[in-house]
Amino acid sequence: LISNILFTTTEGIEIPFADEECIVKKGLIGDVNEDGQVTIGDVTKLIDYLLGSEVPPFNRHNADVNGDGAVSIGDVTELIDALLGGAVLPGKDTEEFTVNGVSFSMVKVQGGTFMMGATPEQGNEVRDNEKPVHQVTLSDYIIGQTEVTQELWLAVMGENPSHHTGDLKRPVEQVSWEDCQRFITQLNQLTGKTFRLPTEAEWEYAARGGNKSEGYMFAGSNVMDLVAWYNANSGNTTHPVATKAPNELGLY
Repeated sequence: LISNILFTTTEGIEIPFADEECIVKKGLIGDVNEDGQVTIGDVTKLIDYLLGSEVPPFNRHNADVNGDGAVSIGDVTELIDALLGGAVLPGKDTEEFTVNGVSFSMVKVQGGTFMMGATPEQGNEVRDNEKPVHQVTLSDYIIGQTEVTQELWLAVMGENPSHHTGDLKRPVEQVSWEDCQRFITQLNQLTGKTFRLPTEAEWEYAARGGNKSEGYMFAGSNVMDLVAWYNANSGNTTHPVATKAPNELGLY
Protein backbone atom coordinates (compact mmCIF):
# COMPACT_ATOMS: atom_id res chain seq x y z
CA LEU A 1 0.00 0.00 0.00
CA ILE A 2 1.14 3.53 -0.79
CA SER A 3 0.99 6.33 1.77
CA ASN A 4 1.54 10.07 1.79
CA ILE A 5 1.03 10.53 -1.96
CA LEU A 6 -0.16 14.01 -2.96
CA PHE A 7 -2.07 15.02 -6.05
CA THR A 8 -2.79 18.63 -6.95
CA THR A 9 -6.14 19.45 -8.53
CA THR A 10 -6.66 22.05 -11.24
CA GLU A 11 -7.77 24.40 -8.46
CA GLY A 12 -4.39 23.97 -6.76
CA ILE A 13 -5.75 21.93 -3.85
CA GLU A 14 -3.45 19.20 -2.57
CA ILE A 15 -5.17 15.83 -2.11
CA PRO A 16 -3.47 13.22 0.10
CA PHE A 17 -3.93 9.50 -0.40
CA ALA A 18 -3.03 7.35 2.59
CA ASP A 19 -2.82 3.61 3.18
CA GLU A 20 -6.16 1.75 3.22
CA GLU A 21 -8.00 4.86 2.03
CA CYS A 22 -6.31 4.32 -1.34
CA ILE A 23 -8.39 1.21 -1.99
CA VAL A 24 -11.88 1.36 -3.47
CA LYS A 25 -14.07 -1.63 -4.24
CA LYS A 26 -13.04 -4.81 -6.00
CA GLY A 27 -14.24 -4.75 -9.58
CA LEU A 28 -13.35 -4.21 -13.21
CA ILE A 29 -14.03 -0.55 -13.89
CA GLY A 30 -11.00 1.45 -12.71
CA ASP A 31 -8.78 -1.62 -12.32
CA VAL A 32 -6.40 -0.37 -15.01
CA ASN A 33 -3.49 -2.61 -14.04
CA GLU A 34 -5.74 -5.67 -13.57
CA ASP A 35 -4.53 -6.59 -10.09
CA GLY A 36 -8.05 -7.25 -8.81
CA GLN A 37 -8.57 -4.00 -6.91
CA VAL A 38 -8.88 -0.28 -7.59
CA THR A 39 -6.06 1.71 -5.96
CA ILE A 40 -3.83 4.73 -6.42
CA GLY A 41 -1.66 2.50 -8.62
CA ASP A 42 -4.41 2.52 -11.22
CA VAL A 43 -4.48 6.33 -11.17
CA THR A 44 -0.71 6.40 -11.71
CA LYS A 45 -0.88 3.94 -14.61
CA LEU A 46 -3.72 5.87 -16.21
CA ILE A 47 -1.80 9.15 -15.96
CA ASP A 48 1.33 7.49 -17.39
CA TYR A 49 -0.73 6.24 -20.32
CA LEU A 50 -2.16 9.69 -21.02
CA LEU A 51 1.35 11.18 -20.87
CA GLY A 52 2.52 8.71 -23.49
CA SER A 53 4.58 6.48 -21.22
CA GLU A 54 4.89 2.74 -21.83
CA VAL A 55 2.47 1.06 -19.43
CA PRO A 56 2.09 -2.70 -19.96
CA PRO A 57 -0.25 -4.29 -18.98
CA PHE A 58 -3.00 -1.76 -19.60
CA ASN A 59 -6.73 -2.47 -19.82
CA ARG A 60 -8.50 0.18 -21.90
CA HIS A 61 -11.95 -1.19 -21.03
CA ASN A 62 -11.32 -0.75 -17.32
CA ALA A 63 -9.62 2.62 -17.90
CA ASP A 64 -12.80 4.13 -19.37
CA VAL A 65 -14.02 4.95 -15.87
CA ASN A 66 -16.72 7.43 -16.87
CA GLY A 67 -18.06 5.15 -19.60
CA ASP A 68 -17.88 7.68 -22.45
CA GLY A 69 -16.07 5.33 -24.82
CA ALA A 70 -12.69 7.11 -24.60
CA VAL A 71 -9.75 7.20 -22.20
CA SER A 72 -9.08 10.79 -21.11
CA ILE A 73 -8.28 13.06 -18.18
CA GLY A 74 -11.96 12.83 -17.26
CA ASP A 75 -11.40 9.19 -16.31
CA VAL A 76 -8.53 10.22 -14.04
CA THR A 77 -10.76 12.78 -12.33
CA GLU A 78 -13.57 10.28 -11.82
CA LEU A 79 -11.21 7.66 -10.47
CA ILE A 80 -9.64 10.11 -8.00
CA ASP A 81 -13.10 11.23 -6.84
CA ALA A 82 -14.03 7.61 -6.22
CA LEU A 83 -10.83 6.95 -4.26
CA LEU A 84 -11.39 10.03 -2.11
CA GLY A 85 -15.04 9.49 -1.37
CA GLY A 86 -15.67 5.79 -1.76
CA ALA A 87 -18.05 6.50 -4.63
CA VAL A 88 -19.60 3.72 -6.67
CA LEU A 89 -17.74 3.61 -9.96
CA PRO A 90 -19.94 3.54 -13.05
CA GLY A 91 -19.88 0.43 -15.19
CA LYS A 92 -20.54 -0.60 -18.75
CA ASP A 93 -23.55 -2.60 -17.57
CA THR A 94 -25.24 0.10 -15.51
CA GLU A 95 -28.01 2.54 -16.31
CA GLU A 96 -28.46 5.76 -14.33
CA PHE A 97 -31.75 7.44 -13.43
CA THR A 98 -32.37 10.78 -11.75
CA VAL A 99 -35.41 11.91 -9.80
CA ASN A 100 -35.71 15.34 -8.19
CA GLY A 101 -31.94 15.78 -8.40
CA VAL A 102 -31.03 12.41 -6.87
CA SER A 103 -29.39 9.82 -9.11
CA PHE A 104 -29.33 6.05 -8.68
CA SER A 105 -27.89 3.22 -10.76
CA MET A 106 -29.43 -0.01 -12.01
CA VAL A 107 -27.28 -2.95 -13.09
CA LYS A 108 -28.13 -4.96 -16.19
CA VAL A 109 -28.44 -8.67 -15.40
CA GLN A 110 -28.23 -11.15 -18.25
CA GLY A 111 -30.78 -13.89 -17.79
CA GLY A 112 -29.93 -17.54 -17.39
CA THR A 113 -30.65 -20.75 -15.53
CA PHE A 114 -29.45 -21.34 -11.97
CA MET A 115 -30.07 -23.57 -8.98
CA MET A 116 -32.07 -21.64 -6.38
CA GLY A 117 -32.18 -22.34 -2.67
CA ALA A 118 -29.92 -24.21 -0.27
CA THR A 119 -27.07 -25.06 -2.65
CA PRO A 120 -23.77 -26.56 -1.41
CA GLU A 121 -22.07 -23.13 -1.36
CA GLN A 122 -24.26 -22.09 1.56
CA GLY A 123 -23.23 -25.05 3.72
CA ASN A 124 -25.14 -24.93 6.99
CA GLU A 125 -26.13 -21.27 6.52
CA VAL A 126 -29.59 -22.20 5.26
CA ARG A 127 -33.17 -22.35 6.47
CA ASP A 128 -35.84 -24.97 5.88
CA ASN A 129 -37.81 -22.65 3.61
CA GLU A 130 -34.82 -22.54 1.22
CA LYS A 131 -35.24 -26.24 0.47
CA PRO A 132 -35.42 -28.09 -1.82
CA VAL A 133 -32.93 -26.74 -4.35
CA HIS A 134 -34.69 -26.19 -7.66
CA GLN A 135 -33.83 -24.94 -11.13
CA VAL A 136 -35.04 -21.49 -12.23
CA THR A 137 -34.66 -19.78 -15.60
CA LEU A 138 -34.86 -15.98 -15.87
CA SER A 139 -34.92 -13.47 -18.71
CA ASP A 140 -32.79 -10.31 -18.78
CA TYR A 141 -33.64 -7.57 -16.26
CA ILE A 142 -32.07 -4.67 -14.40
CA ILE A 143 -31.82 -4.28 -10.63
CA GLY A 144 -30.74 -1.54 -8.24
CA GLN A 145 -26.98 -1.41 -7.67
CA THR A 146 -27.53 -0.65 -3.97
CA GLU A 147 -30.41 -0.61 -1.55
CA VAL A 148 -32.80 2.33 -1.88
CA THR A 149 -31.12 5.13 0.06
CA GLN A 150 -32.77 7.56 2.43
CA GLU A 151 -31.78 10.28 -0.03
CA LEU A 152 -33.75 8.65 -2.85
CA TRP A 153 -36.75 7.89 -0.64
CA LEU A 154 -36.81 11.51 0.50
CA ALA A 155 -36.59 12.75 -3.10
CA VAL A 156 -39.55 10.59 -4.11
CA MET A 157 -41.76 10.63 -1.01
CA GLY A 158 -40.80 13.92 0.64
CA GLU A 159 -40.09 12.27 4.01
CA ASN A 160 -37.58 9.96 5.64
CA PRO A 161 -39.11 7.28 7.90
CA SER A 162 -35.75 5.74 8.91
CA HIS A 163 -34.67 5.23 12.50
CA HIS A 164 -30.91 5.26 11.76
CA THR A 165 -30.35 8.72 10.29
CA GLY A 166 -27.43 11.15 10.04
CA ASP A 167 -26.28 10.21 6.54
CA LEU A 168 -28.75 10.15 3.66
CA LYS A 169 -26.59 7.58 1.87
CA ARG A 170 -27.76 4.99 4.40
CA PRO A 171 -30.44 2.55 3.23
CA VAL A 172 -34.01 3.50 4.03
CA GLU A 173 -35.69 1.36 6.71
CA GLN A 174 -38.85 1.28 8.82
CA VAL A 175 -40.93 0.81 5.65
CA SER A 176 -43.52 -1.86 4.91
CA TRP A 177 -44.28 -3.70 1.68
CA GLU A 178 -47.23 -1.33 1.21
CA ASP A 179 -44.91 1.68 1.72
CA CYS A 180 -42.61 0.27 -0.98
CA GLN A 181 -45.52 -0.08 -3.40
CA ARG A 182 -46.45 3.57 -2.83
CA PHE A 183 -42.81 4.54 -3.34
CA ILE A 184 -42.65 2.63 -6.65
CA THR A 185 -45.92 4.16 -7.86
CA GLN A 186 -44.60 7.65 -7.14
CA LEU A 187 -41.19 6.85 -8.67
CA ASN A 188 -42.87 5.65 -11.86
CA GLN A 189 -44.93 8.83 -12.07
CA LEU A 190 -41.89 11.06 -11.55
CA THR A 191 -39.64 9.27 -14.03
CA GLY A 192 -42.10 7.98 -16.62
CA LYS A 193 -40.46 4.55 -16.25
CA THR A 194 -41.83 1.25 -14.94
CA PHE A 195 -40.03 0.07 -11.82
CA ARG A 196 -41.14 -2.80 -9.57
CA LEU A 197 -39.81 -4.96 -6.76
CA PRO A 198 -37.67 -7.88 -7.91
CA THR A 199 -39.02 -11.39 -7.52
CA GLU A 200 -37.31 -13.63 -4.98
CA ALA A 201 -35.66 -15.56 -7.82
CA GLU A 202 -34.43 -12.36 -9.52
CA TRP A 203 -32.98 -11.12 -6.24
CA GLU A 204 -31.22 -14.42 -5.49
CA TYR A 205 -29.82 -14.84 -9.00
CA ALA A 206 -28.41 -11.31 -8.90
CA ALA A 207 -27.03 -11.79 -5.38
CA ARG A 208 -25.27 -14.96 -6.51
CA GLY A 209 -23.57 -13.01 -9.31
CA GLY A 210 -25.85 -14.07 -12.19
CA ASN A 211 -24.00 -15.68 -15.07
CA LYS A 212 -20.73 -14.29 -13.65
CA SER A 213 -21.12 -16.20 -10.39
CA GLU A 214 -17.96 -17.59 -8.83
CA GLY A 215 -19.90 -19.78 -6.41
CA TYR A 216 -19.30 -17.80 -3.24
CA MET A 217 -21.01 -18.61 0.03
CA PHE A 218 -22.15 -14.99 0.39
CA ALA A 219 -22.96 -12.34 -2.23
CA GLY A 220 -19.49 -11.63 -3.61
CA SER A 221 -17.21 -13.41 -1.15
CA ASN A 222 -16.73 -16.36 1.17
CA VAL A 223 -15.84 -13.86 3.91
CA MET A 224 -18.93 -12.10 5.24
CA ASP A 225 -17.05 -9.07 6.62
CA LEU A 226 -15.88 -8.09 3.15
CA VAL A 227 -19.36 -7.77 1.68
CA ALA A 228 -21.87 -7.20 4.49
CA TRP A 229 -22.76 -5.21 7.57
CA TYR A 230 -24.29 -7.49 10.20
CA ASN A 231 -24.65 -7.80 13.95
CA ALA A 232 -20.96 -8.52 14.62
CA ASN A 233 -19.46 -5.60 12.69
CA SER A 234 -22.15 -2.94 12.28
CA GLY A 235 -22.30 -1.44 15.77
CA ASN A 236 -26.06 -2.09 15.67
CA THR A 237 -26.66 0.64 13.15
CA THR A 238 -26.95 0.96 9.37
CA HIS A 239 -24.11 2.27 7.21
CA PRO A 240 -23.93 4.17 3.91
CA VAL A 241 -24.51 1.94 0.90
CA ALA A 242 -21.59 0.70 -1.21
CA THR A 243 -19.11 0.77 1.66
CA LYS A 244 -18.37 -2.95 1.36
CA ALA A 245 -17.12 -4.84 -1.69
CA PRO A 246 -19.59 -5.58 -4.50
CA ASN A 247 -20.37 -9.00 -5.94
CA GLU A 248 -19.45 -10.27 -9.40
CA LEU A 249 -22.13 -8.12 -11.07
CA GLY A 250 -21.06 -4.95 -9.25
CA LEU A 251 -24.04 -5.11 -6.86
CA TYR A 252 -23.74 -3.97 -3.26
